[in-house]
Amino acid sequence: AIALTESGRTEEAITHLQAALHLKPDHAPVENNLGDNLLRLGRPAVALPHFERAVQLHPDYAVAHCNRGLALARLGRVEEACRAFAEAARLDPRYPEAEFNWGVALVESKRAAEALPHLARAIQLAPRWPSARTYFGRVLASEGRLADAADQFRAAVDLAPDSGEAHFLLGKALRALGRTTEAETHLDAARQLGTAAP
Repeated sequence: AIALTESGRTEEAITHLQAALHLKPDHAPVENNLGDNLLRLGRPAVALPHFERAVQLHPDYAVAHCNRGLALARLGRVEEACRAFAEAARLDPRYPEAEFNWGVALVESKRAAEALPHLARAIQLAPRWPSARTYFGRVLASEGRLADAADQFRAAVDLAPDSGEAHFLLGKALRALGRTTEAETHLDAARQLGTAAP
C-alpha cells in the first residue's frame, strides 16, 4: 500500500489498506494512511473518521492529528482544525507541517496576524521549503510588510530558481518598494518561465 501511494496509485493503495485494516483493525498507522489516501482523492468527509480512529488508538500520533486538521479544514470546520494542528505541534514541536497548516487555517479564517507566528515557525523548522516561503510572503504582503515579504520571495527564488511564481511575487514586491530595476529583472524572469506579469 505504501509503495502504491508513493507511486500515485491511490485507489489501489486504498484497497490494500482496507484489507490490512480487516486483518488488524486496531492499527493506527493504517487508519492514518487510509485517511491520507482518501484525502488525496478529495474525500475529506470519508477520510476524517479514519484520522479520528487513529488518534483514538494512538493519542500521541502527531501526524494523524495534523491530517485530522487538514480534513476538518477542508470541511470548513476551521476552529476544530486549528485545535488539531495545535495538538500536533504540541506533540511534536519540530513538525513544520503542523505549524504551516495551522497558519493556513488561520489565514483562511481571516486571522492573518495570528497566522504569522505559525508560518514563521514552519520556516524556521524547514528553511528549504520554497512553497511555504512563498505563502508566508503572500501573507506578509497582505499585512503591509512588503520588505519582509520580499525577503521570503527572494529566499523562494534562491531555493527554486525555476519558479515563475516566486520571481513574479518578488518582482511585484520590489516594484511596490520602489526598486524598479531589480523588480523588472524578476518580472522578466517570470515571463520567461511562463508566469504573466502585471
